[in-house]
Amino acid sequence: MNLQRGVTLILIVLLCGAAPLLALARPGLAADQPILGPAFQKAETAPVNVKTFGARGDGVSDDSASIQRALASLKDGGALFFPKGQYAFTRTLTIPSNVRIFGDSKRSAVLLYLGTDRAIVSGERTGKYGVGSYYLTIEDITLRGVYDAGTGLYITSRYLTVNNAEISHFDTGVDAQFCWTNKFYNVSFFYHNNVAFKGGSFLNANSFVNCIFSTGQRAVSFTQGSNVSFVGCQFEGYTDACFSFNEVSKNAIWNLNISGCYFENRGKVLDAGANCSLAGLTLSNNLITVTGSGLAIQINNADGYGKNSGVVENNSFLRNNNDSTEAFVHLEGLALIMFRNNQAFAAPSYAATPLLDEATRSGHGSSLEENPAEGNLLNVSGVGAFQKGVLIGGTLPADPAAGLLIYDNGKLRLYQESGRFEYVQTAKAGPSSERPQDPFVGMIYFDTTLSRPLWWTGSGWVDAGGAKQ
Repeated sequence: MNLQRGVTLILIVLLCGAAPLLALARPGLAADQPILGPAFQKAETAPVNVKTFGARGDGVSDDSASIQRALASLKDGGALFFPKGQYAFTRTLTIPSNVRIFGDSKRSAVLLYLGTDRAIVSGERTGKYGVGSYYLTIEDITLRGVYDAGTGLYITSRYLTVNNAEISHFDTGVDAQFCWTNKFYNVSFFYHNNVAFKGGSFLNANSFVNCIFSTGQRAVSFTQGSNVSFVGCQFEGYTDACFSFNEVSKNAIWNLNISGCYFENRGKVLDAGANCSLAGLTLSNNLITVTGSGLAIQINNADGYGKNSGVVENNSFLRNNNDSTEAFVHLEGLALIMFRNNQAFAAPSYAATPLLDEATRSGHGSSLEENPAEGNLLNVSGVGAFQKGVLIGGTLPADPAAGLLIYDNGKLRLYQESGRFEYVQTAKAGPSSERPQDPFVGMIYFDTTLSRPLWWTGSGWVDAGGAKQ
């Protein structure tokens, strides 16, 4: 008899498959519970359905307590699933570590915050070290405010991933403090009064890929960070600046990469104030449209703070302002930034316009060669680095001035009196005691004693901040 029952059970498994047995093994599985993927099946774990903790998702009932109970049940890690619905809540929700929050889809599962403080926090951190959450994932869901106030997501997390989500209608969309290695993929930041993404100290290795930033004063602002990248993103409808670095306190940002993005705003793309140090900026392969008047890029280092450096290349600048010839870029003070292969036009006739304004060109030691008729295919500025400047391509002046540097097939020509030139080595390295005694103006020497590069001005060696060494 036992043998017969065993054979019968085997036949049931073969005919019906293993999935029904998995369902039978979990009699509490809700009807709207998602189908488990292989990873969950292998680990023999299942996402927690927020409705099993009493959440209604009707957009009216306060689901604060139910959602927080569901999150608390995941203190050892796990996943929390939100079926289709609007989950209204009035109290701040706290997410523990090692948790994944996901919805039925970004458009159908909505966390609706009815308060004016912080909607969701990932822990508190008052300094470099503190209580924060790690390894969080938020995806396929919308976090929306109703009063355009407060903060949507306050994170002190490391290794956070936000994917295919929307964060909208807050004063500040995301406030990130001491966050390392966070990733945002396909995230929509909509309608934030103040700023969509705000970062504090220290923001490291954060990446934004295919994200949309739309409507508000500022899209991105942070005080200190390194290796932060925006790739393939869209910025539209900002009235102040897409990237604004104008904090009162001094701040430093290393290796900010903005590439392959689309901009269409009345405000600037990049606005860096006197207290900002941008080191290693990369702004490349972007389409930048300025609606109306005003600058696209403004970097102000009038007081000599910081080491603004980097490259702005392969960008297309378009001003939609009745063929205005207003320039797009203003640099003030020391800024060792190279501009190359950028194009600048004005609609509707698409006439070529200057890229750099007159104050930038006349207020610095560097000379610039610019040919608007060719769409500014070559703009190079070694602002503050060279007395005579660097030209790449273009037409050689009829009477080259002594000290002019010309890039020629991988070499640099240094012009002397009477139009004579010699090819020069642009950089050397060694201790302070071996600095060249009679270098050319603009020569770079990496001082291994000081562990930093120096430039020869003609009368002495200076560092990137202009201080004599």
